[in-house]
Amino acid sequence: MTMEYFTAKADALTAQKLPKWVSDRNKSYAAYLAVSVLSKSKREFIRQHDRKTEYRRKSDWQITGAELARAIGVRTTTILHNTTYSNELRAYIASSNAVLEKDAVSRIKRSKDRRSNGPIMRNKSELVSEVQSLRARVKELEEANVKGQVEEVIEMLPLPILKKLGLT
Repeated sequence: MTMEYFTAKADALTAQKLPKWVSDRNKSYAAYLAVSVLSKSKREFIRQHDRKTEYRRKSDWQITGAELARAIGVRTTTILHNTTYSNELRAYIASSNAVLEKDAVSRIKRSKDRRSNGPIMRNKSELVSEVQSLRARVKELEEANVKGQVEEVIEMLPLPILKKLGLT
C-alpha cells in the first residue's frame, strides 16, 4: 500500500506537463531542468538580500545564457542560437527572469517600506525639523535654568547687600 502511494507520487512528478520544445533526445530537457534549478537559486539570493546595492550585478539574481550553458555543459551559442528550440528556450529564460525581477523589485520595495527608527533611515526634511525643534527646546531650558540660578543667588545674598542693590 505505501509503496503504491510513493510510486504514484513519483509518476505524477515525472509526468509533468513539459513544453513542446522540451525533449529527452537533446539538451533541451537538461536546459529546462537547469533553468528551474537556477531559478530556485536566484530566488534564494533574492530572499537573502534586501538592499538595492546588492542587486547591481544582474548575474546574481537573473539567469544568463552563459550560466545556463555552463550548467548543462554546452557552448552558449549552441544552446541559445543554433538549435531548433533556441527561440523557445530564450523565451522561457526571459519569462523566468521577468518573474525573478518582479520578486527582486518587491523585495527591495518591502525593505524600503520597512523603516527603522534610527536617523539614517529618515529623510533630510524630517531631520531638519526635528533638529530645529530640539534647538528651540534647549534654548527654552537654558533660559529657565538661567532664571532659576539668578533667583537662587539673590536668595543667598545677605540683607545689607540686597538693600544696596535695591532688591528689597
